[in-house]
Amino acid sequence: MDRSHQPNDGEISRFRRILPQFIACIVKNMLIVNTGSTYAVPAILIAAMTGVPNEHNRNEYISITPVHASWLGAMSYLIQPIGSLLSILITDSLGRKRSMVLVNIPFALGWFMLHQGDAVWKIFTGCASFGLAAGLMEAPLITYLGEIW
Repeated sequence: MDRSHQPNDGEISRFRRILPQFIACIVKNMLIVNTGSTYAVPAILIAAMTGVPNEHNRNEYISITPVHASWLGAMSYLIQPIGSLLSILITDSLGRKRSMVLVNIPFALGWFMLHQGDAVWKIFTGCASFGLAAGLMEAPLITYLGEIW
């Protein structure tokens, strides 16, 4: 029996060495997909919130002005630098992996606020939360990927 292709008792197989890196890259990419989804939200919301009545109840809708629409489109981008500055402090104190887990809290809060969005301020809070999460995600994501690769 040829044992040259089988790992020794003390060696780790190639699959077990590559699997953690593969999973870490998948997790990183899922955070990036979530961020991309949040950047698409204002475009959908602005079109939907132009005062068109709800099909089921003609009196129920949220209407925004053009000024609100421009602020809604810019909200995530205005808050993102604040999140980037905070990510330095959080990443240094908690580490990369825990910071990547923590960044999901503002993302979840933003999606929850959009789900509960029966007022304009809730929609704005959700988009601001998305911007904060995108900024918080930058530093730990890039350094974590560099460390595991």
